[in-house]
Amino acid sequence: MAVMIPEKPDFIFKESKEDIIFKALEEKLSDDYYVLYSFKITNIVKNIIYDSESDFIVIHPNKGILCIEAKAAYGISYDSANDSWFYADTAGAPRLEMKNPFAQAQNICHNLYNEIRDKFGFDKVYKVVYGVWFPCMSKAQLDRLKLPLYANKELILTEEALDAPEKYLDSLFKFKLGRRYSNEIFLNDAYKILNDIKMDYLKKRRVKFHLDAYMGSGLVMAIDGLDNPDIYLSGQRAANGYEDDETLKVDMEPSLYNGIIKMLLPESKSVEVFDCCRQVREAANRRFVRLCKEQAAVLDFLEGQTVVAVNGAAGTGKTLVAAEKARQLAERGEKVLFLCFNRYLKDYLEGNYADKNIKFFTIAGFDCELRKQKRTDAEEFCQLLREKYANNPEAFAYDHIIIDEGQDFGTHKKAAQINAESGADKGAESQSDDKINKSDYGDAFKILRNIIEKKSCECKSFYVFYDGLQAVQKNKLPDFLINPGCKITLPRNCRNTVNIANAALAALPKPERPALKFKDGDNFGEKPEFYYSVAPEQIVSHINKILQKHKDEHKLEYGSIVILTLKRDREAQDVENSKVSVFSKYCCRTNKNDETGGYDMYYKYDGAKIRFTTCRKFKGLDADAVILIDIDGDTFKGKHNKRNRLLYYVGATRARLYLDVITSMKSKEWKDCMR
Repeated sequence: MAVMIPEKPDFIFKESKEDIIFKALEEKLSDDYYVLYSFKITNIVKNIIYDSESDFIVIHPNKGILCIEAKAAYGISYDSANDSWFYADTAGAPRLEMKNPFAQAQNICHNLYNEIRDKFGFDKVYKVVYGVWFPCMSKAQLDRLKLPLYANKELILTEEALDAPEKYLDSLFKFKLGRRYSNEIFLNDAYKILNDIKMDYLKKRRVKFHLDAYMGSGLVMAIDGLDNPDIYLSGQRAANGYEDDETLKVDMEPSLYNGIIKMLLPESKSVEVFDCCRQVREAANRRFVRLCKEQAAVLDFLEGQTVVAVNGAAGTGKTLVAAEKARQLAERGEKVLFLCFNRYLKDYLEGNYADKNIKFFTIAGFDCELRKQKRTDAEEFCQLLREKYANNPEAFAYDHIIIDEGQDFGTHKKAAQINAESGADKGAESQSDDKINKSDYGDAFKILRNIIEKKSCECKSFYVFYDGLQAVQKNKLPDFLINPGCKITLPRNCRNTVNIANAALAALPKPERPALKFKDGDNFGEKPEFYYSVAPEQIVSHINKILQKHKDEHKLEYGSIVILTLKRDREAQDVENSKVSVFSKYCCRTNKNDETGGYDMYYKYDGAKIRFTTCRKFKGLDADAVILIDIDGDTFKGKHNKRNRLLYYVGATRARLYLDVITSMKSKEWKDCMR
C-alpha cells in the first residue's frame, strides 16, 4: 500500500469524491509510492503572492512526479464560446462554473518543476508530468465529450482508473518531457538571471555564452526562443510529436529523488536519515499493513476471531500488527487494553499510537494501576482479577485485550528483576530483595482470557503476539502459548537486511532457526562487522570508530544508533546474571532534563547522547544501527549459553540496516565462536 501524506486527511467537500481517489491510491498502489494530498506551493514575485495547488502529487523513485487535478461531479461540461468549465451536483441541477482543471494541473506542474530546478540547479531536470482525473465519468462518456485542443484526452483518467490506478498512472508517467519553450515556465528564472548580470553584458554579441555558462543551456534556449519564435514554435512537427532531440533528458538519480522528497516534506532533526521525514516515518510505522501482504492477511484473519495467538520471529512485525489492530478497534470506539513487558516498548507505543480508546501498560504497571499500589505483586494481582472480574466480566473496563511479547509473561524471577527489566521502577516499587514472586504473570493470561470470553458483547477479543525464541525474561512459556488453540504465524521478515537476519540466526542451533521469508526486492545489505577486544579501552575505541563510520559513511543521525549489552547496564541487587557491562563506567545516567527518550543511560560522543541499554530492555524495538557488546566466551559455550544465545539473537535482530558486534574473548574462545 502507498505511503499517504497526510495519513488521515479531512475531506471537507465530500461531493469532490477525493476520498474515493485517496482510498484507491492508498490500497492499490505499492509501498514504493508516496502520495501527497492537497499539495500547495506559494511563490512571491515582486511582492505579489501566487498560490498553486494539486489535489494529488504521486511520486515514484523510478517514474517521476505526477500532478493530478481531480474533478468529480454528476455532470462535467465545457463551453467553447467562453472557454469555461461547468459541473452539476445532481441530475437536473443548475450548472456551476469551476476552475479550468487543465490550467490548474499545468500550473502546479510548472511551479513544482521550477522549484526543483531552483533548489538543485538548472542542470537538474526531474520528470514532472500532470493529468486530470474525472472519477465519476466513464471512458465511454469521455469519448463523447467535446473538449478544447489543450484538453488532450490521453491526459484524462476516468472511473476505470479507480480499480487499477497503477496501470492508468503509468499511462501518464510514460510521457516524455518536451522542451518547454513557453515563457510561462522560464520567465521568472530569466528575471532572476538578468538581475544578476550587468545590462552592458547584454549588448555584447556573446550574451548567449554568458547566460549559458551561468545557468545552463535550457534557460538560454527559452530566452532565445522569445526573440526567435519562428525557430522554435512554428513549422511542421513530426507526425508522432516532438523529435527525440526535442525532449528533455531527465535526471532520475536516487540522490536527487531523496533530495526532492526532503524538499517536499521538510525534514525534522529527530528523524533517521533513511526515512527522509517525520511524516513518512510515522505513516510507515502506523500503517504497517503497507509493508507486505502477509501482515495484512493476519489483520484480516483476526477480524471476527475472539482468541488468537500470533507467532512470529524477530522482525516479522508482531508489534506493528498488534498496534495496527488496536488502532482499528479504537477507531470504532472500542476500548482496548494493550499490555507488554518492557517500559521502553510501552513508551514507544504510547508515543506513536496514542488514542483515547487505547490504554498502554506494562504488565507490572497494570498490576499497580489495578491494585492502586506502588509495588508489584503478581499473586495479589491475579487474586484481584479472580475476585472482582471473573464472575462479573461486565465490570472489566475493556472488551479487547492485546498482549505483545507474550512469551515474557511466563516468568518466575524475583520481583526486583521483574521491576528492573520491565521498567516498572518508574511507577512501582520493588518488593524486598529476598521476597520471591511465587506466582507469575502467566497465570493472568488464563484469567484475562476467561474475563473476555465471558463478556456478553459480540465484539470482543484476546490476542497475544509472541516469539518463543525471544523468551529471555522467563523460565517457561505461559501455558496459553504452549497450547493456544487458534494460532497463526507471521513468516516474513520486514525489518532486517538479509545479512543481519542470517548473522542473528547463526547463533541459534539449526533445529531452532525459523525459516524466514524476506520482502521481494530486498537486498542483502552490508555484512555485519565483528571486532575483537580485551581491554575496556579497546571497546571504547571500537565504539568511537563505529559511531564515526555511521556518521561519515552512512550519514546516520546519532539518534538512530543504539548500543546494546548482553549484560546489565548498571548495578542491581539480587538480580540473576547481575554481571554489569564494563562499558557502563563510560556512560552517564539520565536525569529528567536529558533528552534521551526516557532511556536510563547514554554514552556521550561528539556532543551527542547515544542510547545505551540492555538487549532485554530494548526488545520489541529497533534502530537503524546497533552496536552489540559484551559477547564473550560464555555467550555460546558457557553454563548459560542457551539464554545468552537468545539474548544475542534478540540484540542482533534490533538492527535494521547496520550491525556491529564487539567481542571480549580469549583466542580459543574466539575460534570456538567463529566455528
